[in-house]
Amino acid sequence: MGLDLYIEARVRERKTRRIISVSSGDEYVYEDDRGFFEICWWCSWIFEDIRAKMIEICNRHAGTHYSDSDYVIPIPQSALRDIYAYFVNRSFLPDDECLEVLPCNIEWEERNSYEIMNLQNAEKLHFVLYVLKSTEFANYIPVDYHSGKKYIPIENDLKLFGENPQAYEWEFRIENSY
Repeated sequence: MGLDLYIEARVRERKTRRIISVSSGDEYVYEDDRGFFEICWWCSWIFEDIRAKMIEICNRHAGTHYSDSDYVIPIPQSALRDIYAYFVNRSFLPDDECLEVLPCNIEWEERNSYEIMNLQNAEKLHFVLYVLKSTEFANYIPVDYHSGKKYIPIENDLKLFGENPQAYEWEFRIENSY
């Protein structure tokens, strides 16, 4: 089996705790898993260091003791910027460090894929951080209607979310599938 690693998010109405976001296949998931949608994704055992560091950062921020054998790990919002910085740091590996981080038998193409995947996921997480800060400081959500509809499909929910994003809260988690 391979390593599939995700950062996922969902959006809830603060007042009612109702989940307004959806993920594909919500009708087939447990109630606690409803509404989570993918932000970042890695697929290969070469990303074990990413998983270990994300779990370490989450544990440090939340005072928890999750390990790589836990399937779902909550991510405190306060940990997102540290996680983002780690992804950026892992998007370029000097030759000497590459041998320390990645398996010795890794091919150049895999190393390139490793760096590109981390850079792409850093970009996705950076946008989420931008959305969260825009919400916090300006009560504005910089997402256009059509892209928002993908994750918040009920028209009225999307409209209300756009009008007052501070009335909603975001939850984040690591889904660690191996």
